[in-house]
Amino acid sequence: MRRTYVDVVSVQYKNGNLKPLFILWDAKRKYAIEKVLNIKYPSDAAKGQNRLQYTCMINGYKRALYYENERWFVESRS
Repeated sequence: MRRTYVDVVSVQYKNGNLKPLFILWDAKRKYAIEKVLNIKYPSDAAKGQNRLQYTCMINGYKRALYYENERWFVESRS
């Protein structure tokens, strides 16, 4: 899998929680995150790595969105 870094519009609440709202894929494509289903540290994260996996509903599909080192990315097959 290859990482594709994306722009994300998110809100950070005063308690520190971060919630993604939209993925801005490019100048013409914007995808609303309909619902965040789960937030977890993925099992493949290296020890000491600070990466969160957000399982989200986007356009009716379940997709993983990752937040690591203050950057967002998705995994793509090519």
